[in-house]
Amino acid sequence: HDHDHDHKSLSEKKTLSNLDAHNQEDFYLKVSDDGLNMAWVFPQTAAFDQALLESVLEKLNGMENILRMKGVFNLASGALLLNATQRDFSLYANEKKQTESKLELILSADSEDLNQDQIQSWVLSLL
Repeated sequence: HDHDHDHKSLSEKKTLSNLDAHNQEDFYLKVSDDGLNMAWVFPQTAAFDQALLESVLEKLNGMENILRMKGVFNLASGALLLNATQRDFSLYANEKKQTESKLELILSADSEDLNQDQIQSWVLSLL
């Protein structure tokens, strides 16, 4: 018989490249023995406010259980690149906008008490 419908792959994995921070699947959470990964990819149209971004990143950086943060954030012009560990916090300006804005956090494995909702709401307040 003749039929017409899409066979969308149900096994499509959510990878960083096809996440969208405005969807409920706005973010990716992976738990392993070494810890917890939280990652967000923001809409390509997102242009972050630098002052707000810096204040949220400083709050995140103050959380003991966040071991590492990496990110790329497009501003109205140019971009900010983030690379932080518990000892070192670097935010670099880049003249060129990047393909996408994203943030990845690595948290210690003993973060059971971790307030993921708090982190999530801080991150989404950037949009």
